[in-house]
Amino acid sequence: MTLTTGITDASQVATVAEVRTTIESATATDPAALSGSLRDFRQLSGDSLLERILHFYRWQDLRREHRLWPYGRSTEAGPRTFATVYDDAGRKMDGVNFASQDYLSLSGHPEIKAAAREAIDEYGVHSAGSPALVGNTSVSIALERRIADFLDTEFVSLFPTGWAAGFGVIKGLVRPDDHIVMDALAHACLQEGAQAATRNIHLFGHNDLAAAREKLAAIRAMDAHNGIRW
Repeated sequence: MTLTTGITDASQVATVAEVRTTIESATATDPAALSGSLRDFRQLSGDSLLERILHFYRWQDLRREHRLWPYGRSTEAGPRTFATVYDDAGRKMDGVNFASQDYLSLSGHPEIKAAAREAIDEYGVHSAGSPALVGNTSVSIALERRIADFLDTEFVSLFPTGWAAGFGVIKGLVRPDDHIVMDALAHACLQEGAQAATRNIHLFGHNDLAAAREKLAAIRAMDAHNGIRW
């Protein structure tokens, strides 16, 4: 969420110059506050779990101290264009919401909220089971059929989130000996799905189709029996 501190209404959004001043001030007083990234902590070392994460938490606390830690924020209400949030240190901030994925503001639409209340009255707050058992309802089955008709396909599968769909499709279709050829900047759900499915992951440079073709040809020349997904 991109937020500006100390704002009471949308007309008081901080300028780019003011935000730059805040960052420059933090850099001047403690340059380490803006150095490094999460990538630096992907490979951790140490004899104990606490020792392995100590350097990360020190770096995190330094950024938090300068109000440069953007994660773990909570809202007082649903996703709105202008929001009040608290960071994980309990500090309150108000600002324009650029982080929520409620792009069309449908979560607060009166008709959708009314339909959700009606569904809760009829079916409860969740299905309490996997679709493999008795987790489906007449509503979810009808939705699958409507989506299948829209896509002109025979079947579809519903997932609770976009992340689960990206992960689940790969994990469900790829066998341990199969190969996955993947863009190096593919979404985390796809990369983690691939890692959960097989060790045979082949990354190519972002949008480099020529490199992808080379990897596909090399894999097929080496392994003519297992599947390749990309």
